[in-house]
Amino acid sequence: AVRFHQQRTVDNLIELRTLAPDIPWMPVLQGWTLQHYLDCLARYTDAGIDLAAEPIVGLGSVCRRQATSEINEIVATLH
Repeated sequence: AVRFHQQRTVDNLIELRTLAPDIPWMPVLQGWTLQHYLDCLARYTDAGIDLAAEPIVGLGSVCRRQATSEINEIVATLH
């Protein structure tokens, strides 16, 4: 389910940027574990999207977490 959601997220960004290139669509990394987020990053890279070059990148599924140490590890790794 996570992989499917990640691929839809990447595909939707590509489609939105094609349909409305004048709107600054923000990519969002999706996942639950650190590895999920890294896999999602790889999906963007495979699609030719360099997230390091983006002005801002969203991080999905963070607001539902209780463990701030997990969030810290994810953000520190991805930053």
